[in-house]
Amino acid sequence: MRLIGRFGLKSSFFLYLLNIPLYLIFFLWHHPLPYVGLVSGLTYLLAYFMACGRFLTTIMIYVPGVLALLASALLGDVIILGGRLVELYFITAFFASLIYAATFGRGVGRALSVVLLLISVAIGGVLIVVIASLWRMAVPTLGFAPWLPEPQDAPIYVVLYEFWRKIHTYPKSVKCGREMATQETAKKGQ
Repeated sequence: MRLIGRFGLKSSFFLYLLNIPLYLIFFLWHHPLPYVGLVSGLTYLLAYFMACGRFLTTIMIYVPGVLALLASALLGDVIILGGRLVELYFITAFFASLIYAATFGRGVGRALSVVLLLISVAIGGVLIVVIASLWRMAVPTLGFAPWLPEPQDAPIYVVLYEFWRKIHTYPKSVKCGREMATQETAKKGQ
C-alpha cells in the first residue's frame, strides 16, 4: 500500500477546501467549536466522496450544514424538534452519507460499500488517535483539533485517506475514483 498517493493528496485538498467556510464562521462569529466540529466531522467523509469523483450530491449534503451553522451563528440557537439545527443536520447528513455510500457498488457491492466504509472510518478513527498523539510530540497544535483539521496535520490525513480507500474498495464490486471512471467509460464504449 502506498502511504502517499494521489488519492490521499486529493482527498486532503478537498478536506481543507470544505473547511474554509467553517474556519470563517468560527473566526467571524466566534461560534462554539463543538458545533462547528459537527459539520467539520462530516467533511472528512465528504472529502473522500469528492476525491472519488462524486461532487454534486456531496455538495448537496455539505451546504445545509454550512447554512445551519450560519443560521445558528447569526440567529442564536435555532431549535427544531427539540434539538439544535446543527445537531439535526449532523444526524440527517450522516445517514444521507451512508445511503450515498451504497452508490459506489452494484448488487451486493452496495451493502459491502456501506459496511466497508463504516469499518474503514472506525479503524481509521482509532489509528488517527494513536498517530496524532505521537504526531503531537513533534508538531504542536494550533488549538483547533479535534474540531477542525489543522494545516500541519496534512500528512496524517493523506495516510488516513489512502487507508480508507484501501479498505473501502477492497472488493472488486466497489469502485472509487479511477476504477469508477474506467468502468463507466467501458460501458459507454459498448
